[in-house]
This record gives sequence, C-alpha cells and structure tokens, in this order.
Amino acid sequence: ARAGFVLKTQQRYFRDVRTMMAYFRRPPRKLTQDDLRHYVALLEGKGLGPSRVQQQMSAIKFFFCKTAAQPEKVAWMSFPTPPTRLPT
Repeated sequence: ARAGFVLKTQQRYFRDVRTMMAYFRRPPRKLTQDDLRHYVALLEGKGLGPSRVQQQMSAIKFFFCKTAAQPEKVAWMSFPTPPTRLPT
C-alpha cells in the first residue's frame, strides 16, 4: 500500500480530494489557505460528524503535504474533537 495506507484508506482519500477539487473547479496550486478554510467550514456546516470531517481533513492534509508538496497551505489545520459522552 502506498505511504503505508491500506487500499480502502487510499480510495477514501482519493474520493475526498476529488470531491474538493470538483467543488473549487481549479487546480490545487491555485487554492489558498482561505479557500481551504472555507471548504472545511462548509464540511462542518453540513452536519457531518467529527470523525467524518476529520477523515476529509486528513485526506486534504495528506494531499497538500505529500502529493502537492505545499504543506504551508494546511499547516493551520487542527482536527475536531468528538464530543465527550456522559456516562449513563
């Protein structure tokens, strides 16, 4: 598996990055930090759970750090923490 990721993770990352690129309709090198912040806010606003948002952010971060060699575009990213559940 590439970069130590299992095939399912690779496929999910590819799908998530492809979805992001379809949203912006321009090459990754032309995206700014503000563009990416907007996209992450959009994901969070869709009502997705923290783990799904984190999955998509991981894909974006991997893409810009490893594939596009532009880690500065995602250096600001921090992952959402799941809500703490009270004991029942």
